[in-house]
Order: sequence, then structure tokens, then C-alpha cells
Amino acid sequence: MEVKEKLVSRLKDLLKKDDFESAKPEIDKTIDEFKLFVEEDRKKKLAAFVADGDKPEFFEMPIDEFDRSFEEYRLRYLGIVKAIREDKIKAEDKNHEKKLGLLNELQEVIENEDVIAKAFNSFNSIQDRWKAIGNVPSNKFRELQHEYRKKIEEFYYHINIYKELKANDLKRNLGLKQGLIDRMTKLTEETNIKEIEKLHKAIHDEWDEIGPTFKENWEEIRDKFYDLSHQLSGKVRGHYQDIKERQKNNLKSKIALIEKVKTYLEKEYKSVSDWNKATDKVKAIQNEWKSVGFAPKKHNDAVWKEFKEIGNEFFEKKSAFFKSIKSEQKDFKEAKEKLIEKLKEITDVDLNDESLDWKGRTQLVVNLQKKWKNIGAASRHDEQKLWKKFRAICDGFFKSKDQFFKGKDQRQKDNLKAKKATIQKVRKWKASGDESKDLASLEAFSQEWSKAGFVPNEAKEKISREFADALNVAYGQLNMDEAKQIEFSFKGKIKQLLAQKDPLKALELEKRKIRDRKTKMNDQKVQMETNLAFFSSSKGDNPLLKDAKAKIEGTIKIMEELDLKTKFLNVEMNRIKKQEACASAEASGDTQKKVTEEGEE
Repeated sequence: MEVKEKLVSRLKDLLKKDDFESAKPEIDKTIDEFKLFVEEDRKKKLAAFVADGDKPEFFEMPIDEFDRSFEEYRLRYLGIVKAIREDKIKAEDKNHEKKLGLLNELQEVIENEDVIAKAFNSFNSIQDRWKAIGNVPSNKFRELQHEYRKKIEEFYYHINIYKELKANDLKRNLGLKQGLIDRMTKLTEETNIKEIEKLHKAIHDEWDEIGPTFKENWEEIRDKFYDLSHQLSGKVRGHYQDIKERQKNNLKSKIALIEKVKTYLEKEYKSVSDWNKATDKVKAIQNEWKSVGFAPKKHNDAVWKEFKEIGNEFFEKKSAFFKSIKSEQKDFKEAKEKLIEKLKEITDVDLNDESLDWKGRTQLVVNLQKKWKNIGAASRHDEQKLWKKFRAICDGFFKSKDQFFKGKDQRQKDNLKAKKATIQKVRKWKASGDESKDLASLEAFSQEWSKAGFVPNEAKEKISREFADALNVAYGQLNMDEAKQIEFSFKGKIKQLLAQKDPLKALELEKRKIRDRKTKMNDQKVQMETNLAFFSSSKGDNPLLKDAKAKIEGTIKIMEELDLKTKFLNVEMNRIKKQEACASAEASGDTQKKVTEEGEE
């Protein structure tokens, strides 16, 4: 802000100076410095804006008090320049009228003054006053100077003033005029048109100031001078004619570019990609416009204004589109953030949890991936971040799944060893006589057994039966009935389930497993009972028949235990549901009470 403040202050002080013309270069310099600073500042702010993830087309440069003060002083300056220009035009018109009056006065001297001394005094007075008068309109200068030179020549010839001039003056004037011819000849080699124009006029002014020369030499040097002058005038005219033609062609090119932008403005774009492609095309046209030179002055501002307005209209239309989709993109972003949170819940797994339903969770992950594809895209910046996060969680889940199943066999073998060790502990255990302490010990064995996890399928039934038998023997030392034994042995399992995040869901899952196991065992029992039909003619002491009956009885016993466990699970599930219902009713009652109190207020 300090730079802008100093520049505005300097501009303000310069505008107060009395000598405006001397201050004008410094004013122009100050204005250019301010514009350059603002442009550099705009580029920095735009870079920061884009770095934050926003689109450059949405960027708007902030305007502060110094920008407004600068614009006020700049407009005041332009007003002063305009006023000076208008005053200059008026002054030049007035000067033209004055010089026309002097031409009439000189013509009066030529025609009516016969006394050489008086005529010469009048002539000198007219020349002095002519020189003292300022500039005239440029379009009238040539004709006026031509008439002035003509009158001067008439003056010298018509009143016979040459008779009074010395021969050396005529010779001197001849040399001076010849020198101007040499300078004019050299000027024909100049390529800088502005330089030609400036020096051409200066040489003409000097020519007009030089007095007469020898009459016999006059026509020759005059013709040489004006031939060269005409060459230079033709060169200047040709230059400006070329510019004129180029400007006409530039005008055609600019009109064509305007039509191109119009075609992109009139099209309908339904996607960000379509808009971005069209924007690239329009920006390319804008860059092409910069490479095209000026059009004719009377058209240049108009075509630029039209081109600028059409470009602004295009970007306003684009801005409106992006504003309309910004809300959608925000919704898509929120939807995908919710999917990520769901995905986190699903994939937050314990690699050591052998009971984990990998198949079910995999299907849930796949379902979320499908939902992700069906949700529209968020903004490009957000979409990339969200997708990286979503993909990383998915990749992590499937990597964990691969690791889990690669180590599954070894873990189950290790679990089998651990469970065998637990069985040995149970078999060696002896009751202490303190029932509370003994029950705690047996419950600890059950927890240790459950914690050991899954074992290979082929060993599952055998190891479970061995543990159950060992535990039954241990409970037998406490003189407890079988139902009581099952309740206490299963109590540890229920505690583990209740400690999970969603205990009700964990209990339901355990109940489903028991139900599936019971269904499977019932199928086995039916098959074994069917097989007994093959022993219908066998004697009761047949070892195969005895073994088959023993297996059926064992299966029935396990099924009864499963029923009892289901009963225990139902009790806990009903208790949790009842607690949740009470909590919900209390929350509803508090809400109703609050509404009633507010109504009373």
C-alpha cells in the first residue's frame, strides 16, 4: 500500500504545478508506474488465488481507496490534457486568422507602397509579427506557407528591392539555399518517417526565412528544392497510405475474430470439459487479437469495445455455469465424504479377529465403490483429494484381506496348539472349595479358549468336544447341574460380545452362528439316523451300531447346549433392547417437556 500511496500523492502534487507542460512527462511516468505496480500485484494475488485451488476466471482484483484516488486524478489529468488540446485548436485557428490578415497587409504593401524604405520597414514588421505568431492548424499550414512564400517573392520582385541589395547578399542566400538542397537530398535516404516529417518541415521553414538570390539562378535552385520536397512528401504519403491499407486489413481481421468469439458465445456447453475447451479457444483468439495491429482510428475503439464486450459476455456466461454447478459439486463432495466415513467403519478391522466376516465386508466395500461411481464429480481440486483418500482405504482393506488369508492356516495351527494347551490346563485343574474363586478360574479358561480363535476345520469338532468334556469334568467337581455349567462357561463369551462397539449386533451375529451350527448338526443327526436303518437287523452289541448311537446322542446333547446358549443370548439381547427403548422414551419425554415449557412461555 505504501508504494500506491506514494504514487497517488506524487500524482496529486504534480497536478497542482503551474507549469503543466513541464510536469506532463513526470505525470505520465507516475501513471505508468502505478499501472505497472497494480499489474504486478494482480499477478501475485492471482497466483495465490489459483494456488488455493480456485479458478483464475473467478478471480476479482480488490479495489482500495488508493485505486479510486488514482482513477480520480488520472481522469482529472485527462480532462486537463483535453482542455489544453481544445485551447490549442482554438489558438491555432486564431493564429491562422492573424496570418491571413498579415498576408493581406503584405499584399497591400506590394501593391501600394512605392517608397522602398517604407516598404522595407513594413515588410520587416510583417515578418517579425509573422514569426511571433504561434502554430496554425496542420491541415492549413502548407497552403498558408505557400501563399506566404509567394507574397515574399512578389515583394522582392515587384518593388525592385533587388537593386538595393548587395551582390554578396544574393551570393550568401544562394549558398544557404544550396545548403538546404544538400540537406534535403540527404534526407531522402532517411528511413524514419517521423524524422523525415520533422526535418522536412524545419528545412522548409529555413528556406522561407532566407532572402532572395540571383534571378538567373532562382528557378534552377527552386525547382531542385521542390523536386526533393515532393519526393519526401510522396515518401511520407506512401508510408501513411501503407499504414492505412494495413489498418483496413487489420479491421477485417478483427471483425473476423469477433465473429469467431460470437460462435463460441452462442453455443451451449453442458460440462466443465466443454467449457474449458471453449475457454481455451476464446483465449487463443484473444491472444491472436493482440498480435493484430491497429484498425483505422475511427473504427479502432468501436471494434475493441465490441470484442471486449463479447469476451466479457462469454466469461460471464461461463461464470454463471460454474456457479450453478458449484452447489452440485458441494453436494457430491458431501456425499463422497459420507461414503469415505462408511468405508472407514467397514474397513476398520482387527487382523487377528478370526470371526470377521470378510466376505460380507468385501461385498459392502464393492457396493460403496459402485455408489462412488454413480455420484457426480466434485470440483477438480476436491475430487482428486477425495478419490485418493477413498482409493487408499480400499487398497488398504484388500491388502489386509490378502494378508489375513495368507496367514490364516498358520494362525489356525497356532490357535490349535493354544487350545490344546488350555485343555491340558483344564484337565489338571482341581477345585479349591471356594465356589466363587473356582467359577472365576473356569470362566478364565473359557475366555482363554475363546481368545485363541479359530482352528483348522478338520480339528474343530474334535478339539471343541475335548474342551467341553474337560470343562464338564472340571465343573463336575463343583457339583453343579449341566445347565448351570453351560451358563457359566458361556458367560465369558457373552462378556466379550458385550464389550464390542455394537453389542446388540455382536450378540445377533453369535446367535446366527449358533443357529447355523445347529442346522448343520441337525442335518448330520438326520443322516446318522438314516444310516441306522442299515443296522436294523444287527445285534445290539454291534460296535458300529453302538458308535453310531453314541454319535447321535452326542450330537443331540450339543444341540441342546446350543439351544441353551441361544436362550442366554436372547436374555441379553432383550435386556439391551429394553434399555434402548427406555433411553429413547426418556429422550422423547425430555423433548416433549421442553416443547411444552416453550409453549407456556
